[in-house]
Amino acid sequence: KSKSKDDRITSIQNLFKIGYSKTDVEERIKNAEREPTYLMAPVSIQGAWKCFNMNPQKLEQLLHNFFGNSCLELDVFDDKSKRHTPREWFIAPIEVIEQAIELIINGKIVNYKFDVENLTIIEKL
Repeated sequence: KSKSKDDRITSIQNLFKIGYSKTDVEERIKNAEREPTYLMAPVSIQGAWKCFNMNPQKLEQLLHNFFGNSCLELDVFDDKSKRHTPREWFIAPIEVIEQAIELIINGKIVNYKFDVENLTIIEKL
């Protein structure tokens, strides 16, 4: 979750970054305020999962696809004024993200979709 002071970011409830890291999460985020992928601001860890018997990049991609219609569309500028459009931030409650992870693990995600208007997971018809 971003600790940004930017009104464009603080005004968005349920904004979370979903990403994969080969390194320890605490190590990965230590320079968040200098990285466009972290919206040029510090972040707080809301959850971390270790993956066993699965490809973590595929898990990340499945989550990005599942929540794709709620992806943040915002440009941020680095310290050299270069524009970046981070694509790993999604507007969804943390409980719903956790529910999606569980559905991926148990193989039932294909039966569901994310309802962006109500910020819930619903069964596909």
